Amino acid sequence: MLGVSLGGRYRIEREIGAGGMARVFRASDEALGRVVAIKVPRDPYATDPTFRERFLREARAAARLSHPNIVAVYDVGEQDGRPFLVMQFVDGPTLKDELARRGPLPVGEAVAFVRQVAEALAYAHLHGIVHRDVKPANILLTQPLAGDGPWRRRALLSDFGIARSIGEAGLSASNEVFGTVQYLAPERAQGQPALPASDVYSLGIVLYELLTGRVPFNAESPVATALAHARQPVPPPRAYNPAIPPRLEQVILRALAKNPAERFRNGAEFAAVLAALEEGAASETERYAPSAVPLAAPTATFALPPEGEGSEERGGGGCLWAWVALGMAIALLTFAAGVFAIASRDRLGLAAAGTSPTVAPAPTVPPPPPTPTAVPPVAVPALEGMDLAGARAALRQIGLDLKEGPAEFSATVPSGRVVRTIPPAGRSVPSGTVVEVVLSRGPEQIEVPRVVNLKLADARKQLQDAGLTVVEVGEWNDAVPREVVTAQSPAAGQKLPRGGKVTLTYSLGRDRTVVPNVIGLREDEAKRAIEQAKLRNAPYVNRQSRRDVPHVPEEEFRRFCVGCVLSTDPAPGTEVAVGTEVRMAVRAPEP
Repeated sequence: MLGVSLGGRYRIEREIGAGGMARVFRASDEALGRVVAIKVPRDPYATDPTFRERFLREARAAARLSHPNIVAVYDVGEQDGRPFLVMQFVDGPTLKDELARRGPLPVGEAVAFVRQVAEALAYAHLHGIVHRDVKPANILLTQPLAGDGPWRRRALLSDFGIARSIGEAGLSASNEVFGTVQYLAPERAQGQPALPASDVYSLGIVLYELLTGRVPFNAESPVATALAHARQPVPPPRAYNPAIPPRLEQVILRALAKNPAERFRNGAEFAAVLAALEEGAASETERYAPSAVPLAAPTATFALPPEGEGSEERGGGGCLWAWVALGMAIALLTFAAGVFAIASRDRLGLAAAGTSPTVAPAPTVPPPPPTPTAVPPVAVPALEGMDLAGARAALRQIGLDLKEGPAEFSATVPSGRVVRTIPPAGRSVPSGTVVEVVLSRGPEQIEVPRVVNLKLADARKQLQDAGLTVVEVGEWNDAVPREVVTAQSPAAGQKLPRGGKVTLTYSLGRDRTVVPNVIGLREDEAKRAIEQAKLRNAPYVNRQSRRDVPHVPEEEFRRFCVGCVLSTDPAPGTEVAVGTEVRMAVRAPEP
């Protein structure tokens, strides 16, 4: 395709990337004189209806977003039955390429990149869009920015091809696209809808990989990997890179919580925590600097590998400390055994007669008094789920007594059954110990408050303070101001167990659209494009000849044909209300 002109405007220069379904080219926008990136589907997919829908979905989703950390989409077109997408050109590698070239990144650099992507997700989530395929291959890096530190570059999130508006119906089940399994959130692996917290999980995997050089789950098959996300605990990242600050490890593990309600709810919360970490290390007084501690050569450790990883070895400074600790323990045990042997030999008169000991004799110590025979301890049995009579009988059988403690709410144990014991099950205690049992009061029931007509932030706080979980769904609404709750489910007055979900529908304000880029098009074509975007053309067109725009360089002005659009107000890419009037400036013939 080199040298081909798409849409009579974009001349292909060279290929800069390729995937299984599409190729990406660097191209020149001959109308505006700028470099762009063009995504073109491969032959088998160019005419596939499902792929075309995904392709147009990416254009629609990305066109709604204008953020410094999101790759901008300028235009979408079609030539010879093949769609193409015109995007911002980013002169730099993907984060996947950077990781392959350098290995694990320094702590400060990794946190900075992921914080920027979290801010991009925060903006997308605010506009009701879940990305659903966050991974290093979809994150582009610019060249180093002037004035910043040596590792500071801008990260841009790309590829909204499987993005979806929150609450939007997707493709049919047979045509569904799930994303990349190594970065798949547990709820997605279980077939549940994608949430903003699902993007947080994927980005948490990215941060984990940037710091350790590996993803936490990568089994032999995609199905096994998906099951690991849903069932297996996340291996602590400090096991692979002890240079990770403990507080940062806690942040990563929270982002990778199995339950979405236990993660950061969206990109904004994740970005805020990462920004705080950039401001100070765990001491809150020191800045993160690039980690100068290299990972040790891979060596076997005493830690068992996560299920599904076989005998894969782990590297890092943790192994060194494990060997040091083991060596010290052996040395202490050897020393204690030697002292004990010498003392026992002298005390029992087993030293050889007429021989001189090699060490000075220890002072005479009177023998200790006889030790009374100890009563063997017993282990507290597991009583969870038993009724009070059964628990009392089980304790009496092994010589322990029962004390009934205050009952507590439980979402999993039926009312009147044992929730837990004090001491806990398995603890060794002397015979005759009194074990306190805590009975269940059943699930705590919370009355849902009325939050309709409240601001979304106030409604969210009121429900969360009551112990309920909030699910937010935005919709365009011409009659209700932005960020105001229009409906709730369940309704006010109904009761839910603690942690139950309340869905809030809130207004996104008036229906919005984006001003299309019609610069360089002929006037009649531009007007049709503006009307198709549900906007109005101004009744009068500003026709400008060369003398009307003396500040514009002659060469740039001559790029536009007579009757072609020079500019629009509002500018292309601006998000405006449906029905907004768009004014155009068109090149007029020279007088």
